[in-house]
Amino acid sequence: MSQTQNPLLLLFLLVLSIAGYTQDASTIKVVMLTDHLYKIEFFDGFDANMIVSVGEDGLLLVDTGFKTTAGKLKSELKKLGDDHPKYIISTHEHLDHIGGNSSFGKGPVIIGHKNLRTRMQGDDYIYEEYPEYALPEITFVDSLSLYFNGEEIRIISIAGSHTDNDIMVHFTKSGYAYLGDLAYGQHIPSVDFASGDDSKYGEAVKHALDLLPDDTRFVSGHGRDLTMAEMREWQHMLEETIATIKAEMDKGKDIKTMQDENILANWKKYTVGGYVSTNAWIENVVNGFKGIVPPRTPEAAYYYAYKAGGLDSLKQVYREVRNSEHGDSKWQPVVLYGFAYYLMDHQKYEEAIKFFSFCITEYPELYYMYDGLGEAFMKSGNKKEAIANYNKSLELEPKNTNASKMVEIINK
Repeated sequence: MSQTQNPLLLLFLLVLSIAGYTQDASTIKVVMLTDHLYKIEFFDGFDANMIVSVGEDGLLLVDTGFKTTAGKLKSELKKLGDDHPKYIISTHEHLDHIGGNSSFGKGPVIIGHKNLRTRMQGDDYIYEEYPEYALPEITFVDSLSLYFNGEEIRIISIAGSHTDNDIMVHFTKSGYAYLGDLAYGQHIPSVDFASGDDSKYGEAVKHALDLLPDDTRFVSGHGRDLTMAEMREWQHMLEETIATIKAEMDKGKDIKTMQDENILANWKKYTVGGYVSTNAWIENVVNGFKGIVPPRTPEAAYYYAYKAGGLDSLKQVYREVRNSEHGDSKWQPVVLYGFAYYLMDHQKYEEAIKFFSFCITEYPELYYMYDGLGEAFMKSGNKKEAIANYNKSLELEPKNTNASKMVEIINK
């Protein structure tokens, strides 16, 4: 059994869990955009934006954020009048946009790209175990319109760059558009290696902008709101950097040469405040042009092995994978960490402790394994071992602020 690699999903899981991304720690802000349209901002070392329409027809929610922040989101919706949306529009597959879908139960009608439903049921998201009611009930491949709270809401596919299931939500009367991660606050964007293609980012954003009036205002999936002029500037950056990379490729230059020559120096400002560097952008765009995807990772194989025979069966499959051609890839320990976190997410703390301990025997130099083991001990009620492992994590990575924060909390 195998599945398409989704490194971005794995990286989200690792970074956010180590960052202590929990409902209690996150901050939330509600911003009024119009008399019935609101933006909801979450932040805890990582920001995510959502849109809510409130009116006589009820409540419509664009994206649901993380599963861990769903409780706070529902509290804020309650303040706006109702925490039971009639519709949820899911802009694409990533957990910071659809993680809270299942928290709203069977009531809302969920709308999304046809490919989104397929992705959510696939092996990349197998640890999420999405119930049927968390999947899109209404799907499309081109566009559709929803008439709600006094305006036409146009929902349009812009798939093919960030993921193969991105959509744009245009509130026509309000004059706002939400592009999910196709509007990235003017930072160099990321891409899902499993279904996206960096080399197509510029044309995808241009297609979206060309469908909108010039006075449209944009709510980014991450980062600040943007005007049409700012979005055009950002889109030009995408097209220019992609064209520059392609021109250097055509001269026969490889990724390292382009990086060493700093061919994107003129666009360095677009890395400020973001987490994708110009070097990473070069590599991702080149791989997009060449159709290169990373080796597949074994999440599904581990999941099915565990379901069939518990941790012993999983470890056996892991050893087989480790001894295979791609077994020592840089994503292997992150995949293991992801499964250990799956166990914690399902409150199987004793098994999580055993599996994190096993991971540490395999990768004793990785600070985040000790951080995870510390969390497992903490959730199981063993504060002494939790502190010991958080401290070990800090020995290996003194900048791990989550570990230092958790030690302080436990000691108090």
